[in-house]
Amino acid sequence: MTRLVDVLRDVLGPVGSGVFLADWRARAACASAVSDYYTIALRDDPFSAEDGLLGTAFGSESVLRSAMHEAFDQALITDRVGYRFPYHSLRQGLGDFADIFGDVDSVEKLAMSAIARVLVRHGDDAPIELMLALANIFYDEALHLESISLVLGYDQAERPWIAPNRRRAWELIGSAESMLSYVVLQHCLYEGEGCIAAAKAEHALGRLSGTALPVRVASRICREETNHALTGYFWLKQLDDGKADGFFAELARSWVESEGLGDRKTTKGRKRRFPLFLIAEYLRTRNSRHVQQLIRANVRAVISSGELLCRDEDLDEGAAFFGV
Repeated sequence: MTRLVDVLRDVLGPVGSGVFLADWRARAACASAVSDYYTIALRDDPFSAEDGLLGTAFGSESVLRSAMHEAFDQALITDRVGYRFPYHSLRQGLGDFADIFGDVDSVEKLAMSAIARVLVRHGDDAPIELMLALANIFYDEALHLESISLVLGYDQAERPWIAPNRRRAWELIGSAESMLSYVVLQHCLYEGEGCIAAAKAEHALGRLSGTALPVRVASRICREETNHALTGYFWLKQLDDGKADGFFAELARSWVESEGLGDRKTTKGRKRRFPLFLIAEYLRTRNSRHVQQLIRANVRAVISSGELLCRDEDLDEGAAFFGV
């Protein structure tokens, strides 16, 4: 019997090696098809994740589910990824886009390989719903990578997959001893900072026409990165099981040791403290919805004004909570 987690491992597992694969787009498209289909299929049939065949029919006459079933086989073999808007549209602001996103492709590749690696290492210990969520995030990161590559003219075959300046992050995320540790490191800490960085990018490009390609790409990346942080806190709550604060403090300190904290008076220092503030709030309340609301509110504020909504005192208290 084919298990869905084994399908995801077969598709994404090789990306976990951290080296360039020429078919990364096809792997991402397949992951998206499986994630989208089975996120709905599991509502229809709780045993569908262990069916022998992929893409079994739904039990109802739902128009949308029928359409998904009819399109599933084609979606499974699609070998490209991309947004719906044309990449040959107005190219105003490319210089600004290059300044902001010139090195961000290395972040997307790191995230894709980190997801693939954790699926292989800890997939048996996690709910299938989490595996599907991670497959969807893998697809999002592939969308970002493809868009940045097309806009800036990058050939990923000629660029390191795990860039030298991402090696410490790669090793830290790879040290996760459980799915919970991985979620905290990647989706609460790295993505907690990443959603703010993406919001700042959208704000910086906001002076351009909304039809300009750089603005469209930046806007999509911001929304998807925000979802990644929100997903992190949803699954943190599911996996937490009353872990002691010390467990999280050790991970937070290891993250700061790897990435640095910076001066809080600088944009980088404030951005770097934000995910520490979020985790401290989670530990104070054990309320993931509260933290998700903070993420949404602060991302919206940064898109609008370029500045975080939370106070400097909040950022300082978040860092102090972990003794950093």
